[in-house]
Order: sequence, then structure tokens, then C-alpha cells
Amino acid sequence: MPVDPDATQRVQHPHLGPMGWEGETPNRGVGLGPLWKFIEDFSEWFVRGTTQTASTVGSSVVSGVGLAFRALLILGMAAACLYAGTWVGRIYGHRGDEPPLPAPTRVLNNSAEATQQAVTDLVMGFYGAINDKEYQDAYDALSPEWQREMTLDKFRQGYAKTENARCSVKSLHSLKGGRYEVEIGLEVTENGKKHFYKGAYVAISTPKGWKLDQGNIR
Repeated sequence: MPVDPDATQRVQHPHLGPMGWEGETPNRGVGLGPLWKFIEDFSEWFVRGTTQTASTVGSSVVSGVGLAFRALLILGMAAACLYAGTWVGRIYGHRGDEPPLPAPTRVLNNSAEATQQAVTDLVMGFYGAINDKEYQDAYDALSPEWQREMTLDKFRQGYAKTENARCSVKSLHSLKGGRYEVEIGLEVTENGKKHFYKGAYVAISTPKGWKLDQGNIR
């Protein structure tokens, strides 16, 4: 019988699939292949889930431990400051059974050395003003009582011929009534001639400072 070349018959090969690929073995019941695949999938899911959970829990634990440590550190510093303040307060703080300290006051220097220096400066300044022809300043060094006995013009006339007066303080003595006696040596140049004198002044304290109250030159 002749065969028609256009006629084809589909023949299913038991081991070949479409496009020449190996056919899949039909799933008949529960075998080792599906079980093994389930085990692999489950194990992979478990490992991933455990890893993520451990990572999340671990970072949380670390953050919690860090916060707890910082809180403990702050509490410790606060307790230390409180203890230090209490200790300082006990030592240096005011106690109820002790009277408060008085306010600081300024101490005036009224020592004998300071007074003697002020009297010495008075005498030296008196003759310094005479040498500079500042007769008003020299006249102001006299006490009010002495000024009433001698006017400024009379005082100026008494030193009209004095060209220079060099004074040196020899000694200083304390007198009754808070007065001081100053013994001096004096070298005076008048009309080109030098004259040497000795004398003493008495200085008294007034509201305007130390003043010369009387003098004796010989």
C-alpha cells in the first residue's frame, strides 16, 4: 500500500518532551525529591529568619545596654556632685551655732613710720617750694595760727634774698598732743654767700593734713 508523504502520525516518545527536552517524571505520591526540596526551602527560610531576628535583637540589646550604661554614668556623676557639695557645705558653710563673719573693713595706715614720713615730706616740700619761688605753696604749709601771725606778703619778703635753701632732716621726735618736732640742718645761699643754720620746726595735724605750727632757726 502506498504511503502518503504528507500524512504524519504523532508518536509520543516515552522519554522525550517537546523540543527534544527530557520529559518530566510525573509526580506519583510523596517521594524523596519533593521532600528534600521542602527541607531545603524550610531550612533556607529558617536560617534567613533567624539571622534577621538575631541581627535585630542583637542591635536592640546593644542599644539598650548602651542606654543603661549612660544612665548609670549620669546617675553616678550626679551622686558624686551631690556628695561633694554636701562635704564642702559642712566644712565651709555657715553653721547655726556660729556668728556670721563681719564684713571686711579698710584698715587705715596710721603707723608711726607713716606719720614721721608725712612730717618729713612736709618740711622738705616747704623748702622745695621756696627754692622754686612758689611762695604761696610754701605759705600753705604753715598752720592757720601761724598764718594769722604773718601775712603772705611778709612771708615772701622774708625770703626775698634767698637764692637757694638746702634742708636736711637730722631727727624727729614725738611730742605731747600728737605733735612732732623736726630738727633740721639748713644751708642757705644769699647774695652769693652760703650760710649754715640749725633749727627745729613743730608739726601738728589739722583737717587739711600736717602743717608747720612754729619754727626756730639759729
